[in-house]
Amino acid sequence: MDPGDDTVRASDGPAPTLDARVHALEAEVSALGSQLSALRAEVRGARATGWRTWSSPFAGAQQQHGSMPSALAKVDVEAFVGRYGTLALAALVSLMAMGAAIRVAIDAGWITPEVRIASGLLVAAALGAGG
Repeated sequence: MDPGDDTVRASDGPAPTLDARVHALEAEVSALGSQLSALRAEVRGARATGWRTWSSPFAGAQQQHGSMPSALAKVDVEAFVGRYGTLALAALVSLMAMGAAIRVAIDAGWITPEVRIASGLLVAAALGAGG
């Protein structure tokens, strides 16, 4: 039996009693609780000293040049790219899909030249009115 393996097998001898199993589980829960308390204390101590769990994209520049302008210090590049980069990519993909659908409709003859001219005028008028 492996020292780290706590599973009970039929070949290991008689199965432990229910009381022994409960006692072992209580000891394990107590050990886990003390480990959790130690980790919480470590995190609290790290927060009190100003330690951060993430590094700023400008950390290298800050170490080289001392303090940074407040505008650069507040920029979180990952959040910015995650928020607006995804939005821009979705808009580009949607625009490409609409263009492909319109191209298929024109090639299939579903949209006649007259309808294309009329829809172009409507779009131009809407853009002109909306700015």
